[in-house]
Amino acid sequence: MHASWSHLTAAVVVAAAVPFLVYYLIVFGADPFWSVPYGRQNVTPSPPPLFLAAGVAPLLVLAVVGLAAFLEAGRLSGASSSSGFW
Repeated sequence: MHASWSHLTAAVVVAAAVPFLVYYLIVFGADPFWSVPYGRQNVTPSPPPLFLAAGVAPLLVLAVVGLAAFLEAGRLSGASSSSGFW
């Protein structure tokens, strides 16, 4: 009986949400007043490769240092290097 109530609840929630979904799809998809400016503002260009490399480099350095420390700790304790990932 519990499963039927959860299915009924899900059906009610979906039935209540569908009219709003259809309305917003029509408004933002068909009306140029809404679709053009609000569609353009949601585009985020990627940074130039040099800026991207400068932003990611510190994290990569830390990852390499951490991986080396992780592997060294596993080697010293005699554990398998893959055991920490489980």
